[in-house]
Amino acid sequence: MQASIMSFFPRIYQNARYAIAQEGDSIILPCRYQGTSLSRVWYRRNERISDEDPNHQVV
Repeated sequence: MQASIMSFFPRIYQNARYAIAQEGDSIILPCRYQGTSLSRVWYRRNERISDEDPNHQVV
């Protein structure tokens, strides 16, 4: 994966207002953004989520 430096932050123009789920349920949180050179590095509890992790799916 190639990293790039952004000179501005992406603008998030739609996000989830609220979400309700039971422990163990799957949930999808929609988010629309506008910008360029966005990297997709996700963290959970200060640990990077790998694209190959079967417990997490970034869509």
